[in-house]
Amino acid sequence: MPAPKFIFVRHGEAEHNVAFHEVGDSAFTDPKYKDARLTEKGIQQARATGVALQNLKILDIWSSPLTRCIQTAEEIFEENNVQELWLHDSLLERLGGGHICNDRLACHELKKEFPTWKWEFLPELPPLWISRENYTSLQRRMLSFILLLAHMYGDVSADSHVLIVSHADALGALTQKPFKNAEYVVMTLDEILNPKAPEKPVDATQKIDGGADML
Repeated sequence: MPAPKFIFVRHGEAEHNVAFHEVGDSAFTDPKYKDARLTEKGIQQARATGVALQNLKILDIWSSPLTRCIQTAEEIFEENNVQELWLHDSLLERLGGGHICNDRLACHELKKEFPTWKWEFLPELPPLWISRENYTSLQRRMLSFILLLAHMYGDVSADSHVLIVSHADALGALTQKPFKNAEYVVMTLDEILNPKAPEKPVDATQKIDGGADML
């Protein structure tokens, strides 16, 4: 099946990532970090990744509807000639377990801050998980979504790319690769379906203080 190449990008450093190094796992369940935003360093990381991708033909950007991913995508958008920006719940981080940092805002709230995005695929309310989403479920929803995109963009030229902004666990489950903040990797559909030995994603943020972070 013809399909574009996919560029997978993890969001830049966010407030809960910083807090994790100070207080540990409790940062993920602290209401203060609900739908955590990018830090100033995270914004710089996202911008650097956007610059690094300028030589690639990017058609559209699809992003997790968590604020840190939307912010990352918008910084990349500013550095590239991209047609449309889309949001989809399939790109959310691993759900449930009380990790409030992964609870997105309602659609009408997001529209107020990010009015230029496409909303046709985003329901008003986010999915609800009580227990922690298991790895198999996470992997399946990510793969199902990529197969949907491969079908949607099946008639584009071979040098075209679709950019995906998501999260460490979600991208890792799909690609079998570890992602630091704002790192990216380019993969074909065949490489996703038939994974080989993992290659390290590209870190375009090395000149930024401290570089990228795994957490």
